[in-house]
Amino acid sequence: MPAHDVRALLQALGHDGDRREAAIARLTILGSRVVPQLVATFDAPGERDRQIAVLRVLEAIADERALPVARAAVAAGGDVAVAGIAVLRELLTTSTQGADVRALDLLLAIARDDASDRRLRAAAREALDSAPEDVRDAVRALGKPEEPLEALWQDALAGHLPDDARHLREAISARGPDAPLADLRRLVEAIGERERAQTKPPAIN
Repeated sequence: MPAHDVRALLQALGHDGDRREAAIARLTILGSRVVPQLVATFDAPGERDRQIAVLRVLEAIADERALPVARAAVAAGGDVAVAGIAVLRELLTTSTQGADVRALDLLLAIARDDASDRRLRAAAREALDSAPEDVRDAVRALGKPEEPLEALWQDALAGHLPDDARHLREAISARGPDAPLADLRRLVEAIGERERAQTKPPAIN
């Protein structure tokens, strides 16, 4: 495929709906040959939605060169981090250059890190279901994994909101009707804080 066509597909990752989904599918078919361009697209300044789309392609390709991107995604937090964990899960089956071992180490570190968001820990625990049996035994020793929707709800109450509002709506629909009034107030405050941060004008130097 000509380079300008690949660039057009990468640009389409920043769009919504069918155009983005079509670009993800076509880039996945191109496979490992477009990994360098995907890595560069993730590193370039841009929207988190585009980064998540890049990670979805890298997840499907499962190329060891995606490991630094997945690590950066986890550090970015939120929905980007969850997408990065999905990439690490696929790299557990990629032994080239020790990618499986490094992905395993990262997932174990996230699963054991009490400072991480609860839904990241839950996603890491789920990803480790693809790990060797002895590793799964160690993960099970950490206790019963938290259900992802409950983890998202608890993170939201702590002020760690997901990037995609649809995820929050799902959690509110499931947990909101039975939630204490104090929890709902905390959630409203967290949403208000997010909205104020997003509308705050940039500082003028």
